[in-house]
Amino acid sequence: ANAAKRPDIVVLSDATLSVVGTETFDTARDQLVMMRDVLLIELKKGRSEIGRKEMNQAAEYVDELVSSGGIEGVPFFHAFVVGHSVASNISTVTNREYNGAQRGRVTATTYNQLALTANRRLHGLK
Repeated sequence: ANAAKRPDIVVLSDATLSVVGTETFDTARDQLVMMRDVLLIELKKGRSEIGRKEMNQAAEYVDELVSSGGIEGVPFFHAFVVGHSVASNISTVTNREYNGAQRGRVTATTYNQLALTANRRLHGLK
């Protein structure tokens, strides 16, 4: 509803922007392709601290995407809030449940941790 309030990066396998994501074949319904995972990254400005407000912002994005009905299947939403530091008084992981099923996870992380993880996942390749 508010075009100014939107995530910085949303990556879906069938989007028109950088196509990255994972799909699966729905064995229960005629082997049709369904979205399996959605990656959402909320980048915060430099030297920012991730607090409850920032975590809630990403959780709202997941809530809106789940309830929108615009995505085929029942994907799991992986949301990362990335900043310079994480406040010590918040939980770094929040699970999102809908109708009794876990449909998403919001994780707070630092730029440094994200870069280290990416480097390790790529086995040091550049």
